[in-house]
Amino acid sequence: MTHDHLRDSSHPLAAIGIDDAWQFIRDLWNHFPENMFVIRVADNGDFLVEAVNPVQEAMLNLPPGACIGKRIDELMPEPGCRDIIARYRRCVERGEPMRYEERGVYDGMDGTPQDGYWITLLMPIRAHDGVIRHLFGISQNVTDIHRARVALEQQNERLEQRVIERTRELEALNRQLEEQANRDGLTHAFNRRYLYETAAGEYQRARRYGTNLSAIMLDVDQFKAFNDERGHHYGDMVLVDLVRTAQYELRSSDRLGRVGGDEFMILLPEADLARAHATAERIREAVSGRALCTVSLGVAELAPGDAAVDAVFHRADAALRHAKRSGRARTSALPAAHASPGSG
Repeated sequence: MTHDHLRDSSHPLAAIGIDDAWQFIRDLWNHFPENMFVIRVADNGDFLVEAVNPVQEAMLNLPPGACIGKRIDELMPEPGCRDIIARYRRCVERGEPMRYEERGVYDGMDGTPQDGYWITLLMPIRAHDGVIRHLFGISQNVTDIHRARVALEQQNERLEQRVIERTRELEALNRQLEEQANRDGLTHAFNRRYLYETAAGEYQRARRYGTNLSAIMLDVDQFKAFNDERGHHYGDMVLVDLVRTAQYELRSSDRLGRVGGDEFMILLPEADLARAHATAERIREAVSGRALCTVSLGVAELAPGDAAVDAVFHRADAALRHAKRSGRARTSALPAAHASPGSG
């Protein structure tokens, strides 16, 4: 700013007079609460400190005038020094003001390194010949704002992580509740509702892809005698042991469900009658080997003319009745040709 500028009646400071305007500038320089500095652009390309206001001197923990005339690389450590010089050069090359955020490390009032953040406005100052020989800057210390923002971001991340964890917990709980809703409370085999819903889906899949589908019906031989002679608690133990034993003989794709008191059904996707019969035999032998009870089993497979999966269940149930009439503790298979009329 020159005296000619102040004499220009259109200038905002002209109204307060030249002397008052300079006093205004001095007061602003001495008391402005943010860092203010003037950098001289040397002919050799160096940037020298021409002036810094008291606030910046206090921040740098320097006595008055200690940094005047020094190059930037004499005052600021690497690598921040390179970034500062690069911005100064860019401002000179562009010839227009720049605003940017920067980070720096300086010695605090207690002598310990302080990590700070500033938003800086850097303005090129042209001489009468139009050459930029000075840069004027104002840096606002936004360290507290930056730290608050970082803290908020970290808090948000923690909250997001907690939401993710809580969502996973709720999803796991929902799966657990759904699993419980699909299970028999005593034996933990699937319940009748789930088994029939699954069977309907497997029927549609078998029809769509032309795959096999079989079912096994089984119940405990003379189960009523267990309850009458030893009590219901023992009968419950027999059922739990039966399910645990049978489960070992099944594939992961097979579904074992409790459909009645001591009646169970096993759904075997992609298994023909021979494979289902072999599975039933393994179950029968495994259960008999435990000596708690024996079981009778009936086996059937899906036939081309079956209009619904119930037809397979009806034949498996008929095969089970045949096994019990034949002396119990055995497996009976009923081919589709032996289905009773209307079994579909």
